[in-house]
Amino acid sequence: MAYKPINVDRENGTIMGIAFPDLDKLESAASAIGSAMFEGFEPTTRKIEILRDYLDGAIELADIQGLLGIHPMANDYNHEDPDLSYTDPVTGVLRNKLNIADKDALREVEFFSSIRGLARLRDNPVPIKDIDDDDAISR
Repeated sequence: MAYKPINVDRENGTIMGIAFPDLDKLESAASAIGSAMFEGFEPTTRKIEILRDYLDGAIELADIQGLLGIHPMANDYNHEDPDLSYTDPVTGVLRNKLNIADKDALREVEFFSSIRGLARLRDNPVPIKDIDDDDAISR
């Protein structure tokens, strides 16, 4: 898949024509989308709307699953797990809290999940002075 630039209009506060509530959220979203596109994420206007609502707190991660039409337990996510303790026995995908067994669907949901954390860190940076401070990011 070739990288295709998306329209980010900072003057009007939109990404692909979808309005964001403020410039900070638009910048967080644009930065994350750009990074994710290099890893295969394909933005659509619907996904941008979902992302805006997720960053704004209007929807939760579990809501994204239904909005994207992802069904639980539907493969470069394959892992060696002889006891099947950590992976789905049919697909080999890592078990997860949303019970998504499709690798592409899981990748999409993980994108949205990481976006909110990135936005929080952008708005409230955690100073890292030593290795013990690193745990603060996960809190």
